[in-house]
Amino acid sequence: MAEQRSISIQNAGGKSSIRHNNRDKELGNVDTERTEFNRTLVKENLREVYEREFGSALEKYNAKQKRDDRKIKDYFSHVRKSDSLELQREEIIQIGDKDNYFLPFGQEWEETADMYEEFFEKWKEQNPNLVPYNVVIHMDEASPHMHINYVPVAEGYKRGLEKQPSFSKALENQGFTGNKKQRFSDWRNQQLESIEGIMKEHSLERKEVGKNNFKNHYEYQEAMQEVENLHSERDELQERVNRLAGTANSLERKNEGLESENDRLEKRAKDLEGKVDKNKTLITKQKKEWDFHKEWKAEYDKFANSGSFVQRIPTEPVIERTLTGRKEVEDKVIVLKKDWSKVSQSLNSAYQANHVTKRELIEEQKAHKDLKRRYVEMRDTAERWREQFNELGEKVAVVYRPAIKQLEKFKDWAIDVFDKGGNDEEKIMTAFHGHVERESKKEQELEEQQQRQAYRDRDYGPSL
Repeated sequence: MAEQRSISIQNAGGKSSIRHNNRDKELGNVDTERTEFNRTLVKENLREVYEREFGSALEKYNAKQKRDDRKIKDYFSHVRKSDSLELQREEIIQIGDKDNYFLPFGQEWEETADMYEEFFEKWKEQNPNLVPYNVVIHMDEASPHMHINYVPVAEGYKRGLEKQPSFSKALENQGFTGNKKQRFSDWRNQQLESIEGIMKEHSLERKEVGKNNFKNHYEYQEAMQEVENLHSERDELQERVNRLAGTANSLERKNEGLESENDRLEKRAKDLEGKVDKNKTLITKQKKEWDFHKEWKAEYDKFANSGSFVQRIPTEPVIERTLTGRKEVEDKVIVLKKDWSKVSQSLNSAYQANHVTKRELIEEQKAHKDLKRRYVEMRDTAERWREQFNELGEKVAVVYRPAIKQLEKFKDWAIDVFDKGGNDEEKIMTAFHGHVERESKKEQELEEQQQRQAYRDRDYGPSL
């Protein structure tokens, strides 16, 4: 008879600890020496899974919203705060119990881990709307078991996003019908049948726990159906608990935010109290200064109305100390009435003289700019003329250079003829015509020679 082992599929709902599953924290019920034999099948960041699965649907939803306050910026945070949506779920799969596994670590542990991997491959095929993001097989506890954390991705919504995380709706997308209890029961039975089939391939049978206490098969089926219904009710209650826990967490986060805001306001109030005390001290000092200046102004007005006061003339600026710091102010000189007319007349004369000087300076500057502009224009014109003259000289030299050479030769010949012929005009003309004929003949022979050379180059190529 084949060995029998029980099958356990425990729904943890949305309450799970990824740090526990991935052994990111120390645990008391874990044998750390066997942790290295744990198997990680899937390990993804939950937020990144949300961006991949719901990103496109979120963009479509936000594009339809005309008001900014109805747009959802971060869908992951939106779902985590929601009481009706499920952020994620966890299933714990276990074949057998601690009585079926013995230490030291043996072959039955590895064989069970292989069965879990086979089951997970079937699980992915049967559940296209349940997206796994963290799947691990634990080999470091009392018996081997598997944690499957997944996100339910349901489609076909007309309100809100067209895709939303809902387990019941996801099962409906996968073809399960009936109410929520019926869908979950049928789905759970599907998983049990898959595990049972894999166990048979490994020569194992499913152990029916508590079956012998029933009178007949029908009574057992009714009892099992009732158990499944109770499981469904438990799962729904667990979901409500998870939602309430999410609400409590949300309220706790809001309370933390309010406490932080209260602390900030208290600190702000203390700062304002300090500034008020500081300002009170400053106002007291300013009041004393004001009383002093008020008395001084009364004395000043009395002096200003007397016959000896006339005018305050500004001089070089000086540095004055004030309550708020140092600043630059103009110094003043007080002048008597009898001297003021002389000072005023001297100032007017100096101003008029200076005004005339400035006006003349401006006119001279304008004339200088005009002369400078004309000089630049004449310089540019002269430069252009010089360039044109040089170009013309080069052209003349190119055109008349052969004629000049001929004239030089003719001059030498003419001097020689006059030396030999003296003043005999007839001899000179005869020698001249003879010279011209010889030069013409030389030019004709040179031209014929060049033509013959050109014919030879054309027929035989240029000579080397």
